[in-house]
Amino acid sequence: MQNTLRSLSPLFLQITVELTKTVGVQSLAMELGKYQISVMAIARGLTESDTLPTLLTSEQSVKMASRIIPSQRWMNPGEDLEGLVIFLASDSAKYSTGNIFIVDGGQTLPRPRMRSYI
Repeated sequence: MQNTLRSLSPLFLQITVELTKTVGVQSLAMELGKYQISVMAIARGLTESDTLPTLLTSEQSVKMASRIIPSQRWMNPGEDLEGLVIFLASDSAKYSTGNIFIVDGGQTLPRPRMRSYI
């Protein structure tokens, strides 16, 4: 079993984990909806204190953020999540369930991989 897990690509494992989260949130929403319980999740982006940015120098970290994140900065959880958490905890979100809210500054947006030669 461990050899099988080692041979799987990290991307495949990441996709599997993300699908499991999605199915889990949606399944819980289906099961708990009859009790008027909403189930939602927040998928946050990278912060400067996460493993990848901390392996870099401050200058490298800023360069990387400007290259891979459309908002060109690392996430600040206190500022960037606060409004969404307040909304989800309020009565305004009582009809929302089974959703995963992505707050990542655009990190997960699909981007073209090809260069233009025009």
